[in-house]
Amino acid sequence: MSQSNTLGFGIIGCGVIADFHAQAIANVKGAKLVGVADQFPEPVARMVAKHKIGFSTTKIEELLARPDIHIVCVTTPSGAHLEPALAAIRAGKHLVVEKPIEILPPTKNGTQTTNLEKLVREKKSLLKLVHTDRKSTRLNSSHANISYAVFCLKKK
Repeated sequence: MSQSNTLGFGIIGCGVIADFHAQAIANVKGAKLVGVADQFPEPVARMVAKHKIGFSTTKIEELLARPDIHIVCVTTPSGAHLEPALAAIRAGKHLVVEKPIEILPPTKNGTQTTNLEKLVREKKSLLKLVHTDRKSTRLNSSHANISYAVFCLKKK
């Protein structure tokens, strides 16, 4: 963690849900949005303009290589969460990921999330799955999950 005791966040996937995460990060004490990544430049540019983000890229590897990013929010479209989540954990980051993590049916060896769970344990990373209930707004749900991640990591 940085000397200022602020946890740096990165967002992978710059669609509608990413905006809720960016707002939530901005409203959590001890959290700062450091960078965003998306495979398409247009949504990246929109996020940068709206949230005044210092780093942006169309390559998630560049985002994950940044030492000032401690937690990654995966907000890619449904069914496209697993690979960026695995990449973030492999890079030593903590993770806030939207559900569903995957949409493929389980095989006889389990689900693809088995690999994610194994990596999380090996890397001793925090994994927080975002679940929005019917009584909550998307922003409240994102804020609660990001606050929880910051709380857990600052207690370490």
